Amino acid sequence: MKKYEFTGTGELSEKAFNVYSNSDFAFYKDGDTFYGAYNSNEEPFELGAIEDVESFLTGFAEEKSGMKNLIGKKWEDLTEMQEDLECCLEGEVHFGDIQSVPFSPSTRRIEIYNDNESYMLDFIKTEDGVELIDVN
Repeated sequence: MKKYEFTGTGELSEKAFNVYSNSDFAFYKDGDTFYGAYNSNEEPFELGAIEDVESFLTGFAEEKSGMKNLIGKKWEDLTEMQEDLECCLEGEVHFGDIQSVPFSPSTRRIEIYNDNESYMLDFIKTEDGVELIDVN
């Protein structure tokens, strides 16, 4: 099994290649079979053909775009926000510690995570509650 680097020359769609190039994913190839890992330090898992790699990567794009659809939305508090996040991520979501964001005194950052993934959310506190301003 050899490490495989996608080059953006047509083996993946633009959407899948954007996810790949903005991630820590590592891919490997043995014959015609692709393997993936969430980073180069983890044990690879079998994906299959190039179409399976495409499906794997675009699945992450769709999840993130679903989260991005929440940007600009306002909630009364973080508990109310959590309900929408759990719908978006299809499962229980946990919150990390709230942090200040350097160079932006009114912005706060919080990590949300479940068994499969994590995101950093930037939000501001408004007089009506909290507003999501970015997802990373």
